[in-house]
Amino acid sequence: IAELTKKVNSPFIPFEIFSEEKLQYVAAELTKRDIPFVEENTILHIPEYEKATAEAIARGFRATNNIGIRERIKLDIDRLVYCTTDFEDFLSMLEKRGYTVKRGKYISVKAPFAARAVRLKTLGLAYLPKNIEQRIADRNIFTDTIREAHKTANTIEKQIMVATMNTIIAVKQYRLIPRKSNTSKIYAFQNDENINRLTRQLKTIRDFGFTTREQIYEKAEELQSDKSEDGKQQLERVRELISVYEQIVDGNYIDNLIKAQQQAQKPQNAQQKEQKPKTAQHKR
Repeated sequence: IAELTKKVNSPFIPFEIFSEEKLQYVAAELTKRDIPFVEENTILHIPEYEKATAEAIARGFRATNNIGIRERIKLDIDRLVYCTTDFEDFLSMLEKRGYTVKRGKYISVKAPFAARAVRLKTLGLAYLPKNIEQRIADRNIFTDTIREAHKTANTIEKQIMVATMNTIIAVKQYRLIPRKSNTSKIYAFQNDENINRLTRQLKTIRDFGFTTREQIYEKAEELQSDKSEDGKQQLERVRELISVYEQIVDGNYIDNLIKAQQQAQKPQNAQQKEQKPKTAQHKR
């Protein structure tokens, strides 16, 4: 009885998780264990007596975005396409990033984290010099489209567009690691998980005709009573919009993305340290 009374009277405390993937993992595990919680942006409010359980679940999370050396090289190339003015500038930027570039009939690059060099042509058609040149020439199409749409956008749309541009800047500045939406395609701003999440919200705003913040919350409340499959899907879209919009107006959107990235890398870094061979200790 004393234990049950303690639980009933226990306050809910905030448990902050910046990674969207990690947050969903913890939420799913809490649900499996019938532990009550309230989700709000990057915070799960949980009973104080379940704090240790939530921490243990969070420690068990493993990010799914581990990539190989060739994929890392391609991501570096994909990102630098947006940061350079021509092919020679592109090669120079690779060298500034620590790459060794061998020019000639077949251009090869050696990444600072790789043991051997690779020829650009072996990375796929998109990485042939002539195709990289074309990608560099087209590098501003996506951002120019956003800037043009911003001119006639309503207040809510503008805030999401600004967040999109800030995300793009963070990727170009190497503050954010690119995350592909479709891993079978080359990385581009149109194939970035964080950017596409913002783009989805713009589509939701337009599909529902939202022009004010209040309309979004009113629609969410209205859809809660719609038990049809279509109603559930619409409610899911509106709830995602609310979550993203609140993260943006909170003012720390990009910082939270960076923190999420750092949290996702911690298990991987710890695992690499464990696998690192220990130096033998010799007694004199």
